[in-house]
Amino acid sequence: MRVRLFTIIVAGLCCLALSQEAKANRVVANTDVYYDASQNRMVGYTEATSSYFAGMYYCISVTVYLTTEGQWAGNSAWDGCVDGYAYTQATLPYDPNAEYNVDGEHTAEPYYRDDLGALIDYYNFQTYLEGIPVYYPSSYEFLGPGPRRPSIGAILLGTTFALFSQGTRHGQPHHLKVVSDSTTTESCGSKRRKIKLKVVDSAGRYAGRVSVVETFEDPNNPSITYSSIYNSCQNDNYSPYRCAGMDLDGTFTDQLWVGCPSSGGNCGFPDVGSRWWWCPRGRSRVSLTTNLYQVRHGYALVNGNSAFSPGTELY
Repeated sequence: MRVRLFTIIVAGLCCLALSQEAKANRVVANTDVYYDASQNRMVGYTEATSSYFAGMYYCISVTVYLTTEGQWAGNSAWDGCVDGYAYTQATLPYDPNAEYNVDGEHTAEPYYRDDLGALIDYYNFQTYLEGIPVYYPSSYEFLGPGPRRPSIGAILLGTTFALFSQGTRHGQPHHLKVVSDSTTTESCGSKRRKIKLKVVDSAGRYAGRVSVVETFEDPNNPSITYSSIYNSCQNDNYSPYRCAGMDLDGTFTDQLWVGCPSSGGNCGFPDVGSRWWWCPRGRSRVSLTTNLYQVRHGYALVNGNSAFSPGTELY
């Protein structure tokens, strides 16, 4: 069984404990999946290790879910409030044609009480309950920024995940792939295009139900960005939504439309560069694709194309 992180360091630097404490309030989480050839099965596992100081105030628990079409398995484990390390795994029979997904949930449960007996979230790990939940490939380091505040009980820090198919584990989000692309003519005569997309890794394999965001830029000079673009059909400005998660099927839809009513003619948006990003919480966002959008009353073009075939990859 593993010992707490930093135990050896603290033993040698006990006199610096107070100066080190603010830098050591973290939980390191990892999730992975692999093929066990000896038993012809898939193994998904997750683990979490608290730093020495975080282990003084929190118990750590983990839950793993391994899923494929029509099958799932799960398990949970906790560190017993002793050594700051929790590990668990789940297994399923191996199918070379299947895609496997493993999610690992990581929880910190305060056990330190104040003078009145109330549980205290000493390092303010509750911040992971606010805003966009953490959902990140493979490994993540959760940092409790402080200051202390009352706890509400067990704190779900977030989820790390991994995917496996065709003999290998999938990589991190890299670009987008078209799932479907359709255009309709609305009652006012304007063209409305909907492109359903999913995030894939560098090999074109599904990369998880991550959060994405769109930004606008000058198509001739990407260093010039716009917070909004003008829609002359509506005499209004359009701003893209903030970072958001995908639908449950792991896709999101990009809609290109000037709206109704529309004055017709050539009204609409100016030509603009549309850039989509993967925006993981607590990490720098990653560019997935940049495309030229030309959206008017009578057409909606992306890189000069009125429609993409399913499977088209956008970089």
